Amino acid sequence: MNAASGPAIGSQAVQHAVARRRRAAALLTMSLLGTLVACSSGSHSLNSPATTQSASAPATGTASASATQSSGPPLVTYIGDLQATPDSEPYDTQGVAEVNGVSYPNSQGAQFCFGSNERKWTYVLGRKYSSLRGTIGLSDNSVATAKIRFQILADGRLVYSKDLQVGQSAQLNVSVSNVLQMELDTILLTQDGGCGAATGEWADIHAVGPSASAPATGTASASATQSSGPPLVTYIGDLQATPDSEPYDTQGVAEVNGVSYPNSQGAQFCFGSNERKWTYVLGRKYSSLRGTIGLSDNSVATAKIRFQILADGRLVYSKDLQVGQSAQLNVSVSNVLQMELDTILLTQDGGCGAATGEWADIHADGP
Repeated sequence: MNAASGPAIGSQAVQHAVARRRRAAALLTMSLLGTLVACSSGSHSLNSPATTQSASAPATGTASASATQSSGPPLVTYIGDLQATPDSEPYDTQGVAEVNGVSYPNSQGAQFCFGSNERKWTYVLGRKYSSLRGTIGLSDNSVATAKIRFQILADGRLVYSKDLQVGQSAQLNVSVSNVLQMELDTILLTQDGGCGAATGEWADIHAVGPSASAPATGTASASATQSSGPPLVTYIGDLQATPDSEPYDTQGVAEVNGVSYPNSQGAQFCFGSNERKWTYVLGRKYSSLRGTIGLSDNSVATAKIRFQILADGRLVYSKDLQVGQSAQLNVSVSNVLQMELDTILLTQDGGCGAATGEWADIHADGP
């Protein structure tokens, strides 16, 4: 019996050993799976703060950038990048200038020749800046006896004047808040050395803004008018013109009295012509004509224009305006078949294209 049971017992022992190894393998597998799950969970847990940090990092960067932008002067423009009026005289030198032993990389120079002793540059600020900064003086290679007067006029009003000689310079920090046009005058006070013997340098001159009183753009007001007005709104550029209408001279964005208008039509004058007439078909479908009129900010400062509206040949509106002025339109055109817009130049200063009469965001409302 013992001899017979010996192999059976040995076989059972082998089977038990195999079973134990399988259980051990199973336990080891479960243990490894648990470890993997724990590692996986730990991995997600570790990445979560990184994801949060990543999400918050751009916001922090944007916030700091915005804070920096809002705390510093967001608008800085050198005079070479400002729009000049058509009657501005050309500058004589541009680029690096040496003034009183200091080098300035962004300078504009005025020189004098053939009996001319004055240079005038007029730039459009558009009521967008608060101050004008930089340095003025004579170039170091000017004749030693030369003397120049530097003047700044804000909308025709003298706000700064300084006489300087070679070896002298002056720092500028002039208020230009709410100024539409700025004129820089360079006047030679001596006549020594002949043509180009002295250069008046406007060195690193830049306008800083925005102006605290800078007006809002005309886009918002036009949208507000359109959203609160009647259901039919048509800009004059989309109205049908009669065959005898003269062409407009400019179209698109216009700057009028420091405000930007995206849908403007402009009338300019040349070769003795002082009037532009546009006639549009309203077809008795509209009740009022709205928008803004005025001269473009880059018109010559002395220009004056008359804006007139005729309804079926009858004068219903007339307004004379100068640079820096504008007027809001709200003219009744009820039952009007044809509407005529007349732009009449009342002055003759500055030559061809020196003044532009802008019909800004003009639209017919109805019915």
